Amino acid sequence: MIAFGDDFADLFVLMTLTRASAGAVNSEGQYVAGASSSQTIKAVPPQPVKMGELVDDDSGQITRSHVRTYTATPLQDGDLIAHKGITYRVDMVTDRDDLGSYYRAYMVRVQNDH
Repeated sequence: MIAFGDDFADLFVLMTLTRASAGAVNSEGQYVAGASSSQTIKAVPPQPVKMGELVDDDSGQITRSHVRTYTATPLQDGDLIAHKGITYRVDMVTDRDDLGSYYRAYMVRVQNDH
């Protein structure tokens, strides 16, 4: 088994994790979004999932990209991860406890940065 935090420490970068709590319906029947909290995490920089990761719309503009990252910080679907001015939404997380207590997260870019 690998010691993820030790074996890959030289690859880590700092990223910002933002997690929103569940929203609720107020007394007037309107949905109110939950509060969000942010923290700095250490993770491997976002890596392409496959060749051709960038998806273009008809105008040729980059609309989103699919990437993955690895971290010892537990992540959840819907978390937002910011790195180098680009924000990603976590779409799927796999727990890699058997391989060294870390998480692999697949993410989609949510802002149109170049």
